[in-house]
Amino acid sequence: MVTINLTMLVELILFLIFLWGTQRFILTPVLNSMDERNDSIERDIEKAKDDDIQSEELELKYRHEIAVIRRNADEELRAVKQKAMREHSDFLQQERINAETAVEEVRVKAMAMMEAEREAVLAEVPELARLMEAQLTASARISNNGGSH
Repeated sequence: MVTINLTMLVELILFLIFLWGTQRFILTPVLNSMDERNDSIERDIEKAKDDDIQSEELELKYRHEIAVIRRNADEELRAVKQKAMREHSDFLQQERINAETAVEEVRVKAMAMMEAEREAVLAEVPELARLMEAQLTASARISNNGGSH
């Protein structure tokens, strides 16, 4: 059987002092340090999750803003193209009107010149008819005189 003597009692007391000292000066600070490290890691993980959520929100926000900017740019481009087409169409319409006006002016001048030439020719017709008649009469006399000889 086991007998408890003074040596065992001293060894037991020294062992208990060793356990108390180890607990107080080694295990408690190490466990506290590990708890602080775990808390720090958990805070960092939570902060990383929050940052990840925030970055996703910002990415969605920026994508939406980019989509809005592109849509506005497309609308502005479409409006500018339509304005340019309207201006081009108006320009072509005005040029067609100008061309038609110029053609009409030339036609009116040509008609006036033709009328003036027609009147000049008509004014010369009686004179030409008289000259032709005189030549025909002269030719007829010559042929009559030439036939009677």
